[in-house]
Amino acid sequence: MKPRCFPCCALLLILAACGDPERTKRKEVETGIALAKEGKTEEAEIRFRKALALDAGFADAHYQLGLSALRMGKAVEAYQELSRASELDPANRDAKVKTADLALAFFQANPASDSSSRRKVSRDN
Repeated sequence: MKPRCFPCCALLLILAACGDPERTKRKEVETGIALAKEGKTEEAEIRFRKALALDAGFADAHYQLGLSALRMGKAVEAYQELSRASELDPANRDAKVKTADLALAFFQANPASDSSSRRKVSRDN
């Protein structure tokens, strides 16, 4: 009887070791948030990326990664992550506001490129 029981026990141990991916990704984000609060932004970023490795469509991980990128001065990455977060979770108003703020900042930093593109569009019509 022991030989039959061993494979079942081994399988249960393997499943327990793997854990629940849903719980694991949430735990990674929670740990990342705690690290960010301690000022450990780069370590927090790693945790958020781990959560995204488990679920690329996890809106909260994109949002938190965008906030971390913003703190580190990575404006383009912050825009991408916050934009993705707002696509995945339309109820996340803060992600939408921060995405719009970044878009406005990009425009204000380089208004000449927009006006030249407007002139080009006007000539084509």
